Amino acid sequence: MPRLTEIQSAQIVALLEVGLSQSDVAIRMGINCSTVSRVFGRYQETDSYHRRPGQGRPRVTTNREHRNIVNEALRVPTRVAR
Repeated sequence: MPRLTEIQSAQIVALLEVGLSQSDVAIRMGINCSTVSRVFGRYQETDSYHRRPGQGRPRVTTNREHRNIVNEALRVPTRVAR
């Protein structure tokens, strides 16, 4: 699922501050109502649209392993992963 951009987060906050309900904002933006609630709650706590650093699943592979995987996939694109 794609992440919201800072511009989208700012639009959510602006629409809520104008007086639209969370469900109206969710419908207008094409996102879930819980996403609107989470974005607005984070904005109220931090007064910022930025995501906190370190969010998301941490990488398991090293940079070298990642580079090797990408190079191998580009070298033999028809190979089946096993």
